[in-house]
Amino acid sequence: MDKKGIFLLIVIGTLSFSSCRQSDEDTKEKARIALKEVMRMDKSGIDVDNDSLIRTAFFWYDCHENDTLYARCQYYMGKYYMLNDSLERAADCLNKSANMARQRKDTATLCLALDKLSKVVRQNDPNKAVDIANESYRLYSDFSAARETNKVYSLLCLSEAMSYANDIDSAIIMGKKAADLALTINEKVALSDAYQDLSNHYGEKGDWKLALVYAKKASKASSSLSTSNPQPPS
Repeated sequence: MDKKGIFLLIVIGTLSFSSCRQSDEDTKEKARIALKEVMRMDKSGIDVDNDSLIRTAFFWYDCHENDTLYARCQYYMGKYYMLNDSLERAADCLNKSANMARQRKDTATLCLALDKLSKVVRQNDPNKAVDIANESYRLYSDFSAARETNKVYSLLCLSEAMSYANDIDSAIIMGKKAADLALTINEKVALSDAYQDLSNHYGEKGDWKLALVYAKKASKASSSLSTSNPQPPS
């Protein structure tokens, strides 16, 4: 955690702590400060793995479904559980996040939750993961505030889900689509990631020649970075 996060934890510690079902402003403010800090850290590329911050936020928001930040808090708690190998708990939080975001027509949060949910379920239910990733990509493609870099990662999420479902040909098609978009917008980090995924997919197919070709392309793109590190859907 950076210095700002540590300072905010100290500030939060000075606020009174009461039952999550109480609506006192002190507890609500404590949760809001913690969640805003989690969001700031996430956007800065710092893993959401701080137990104190996210649990402080979750303690309050989990009991307040009508709050506008409920879906976003459930998303970050789900992401926290993913980072700590608690996939069942992660799925529960991400489902809650997606359901509320869908009700509120919060496309940004909905796509974030679906993206992570697809990754959580793909080992045990790869076909469901494909459906979830497909919905996320479709919604994000039509989202007016969508970032082109995140469209690349949405395609890669779908490609990876297809790979888990043993639909390697479709995975390669989506991977190439992602690579083409990354080339168009000149995002070298996203391009390197797309090429690496394509290398993996061709390896799964047993085409080691093309696997090597794309591995070299990934390495070349990575070594010629000319843009700042983009934020995949997080």
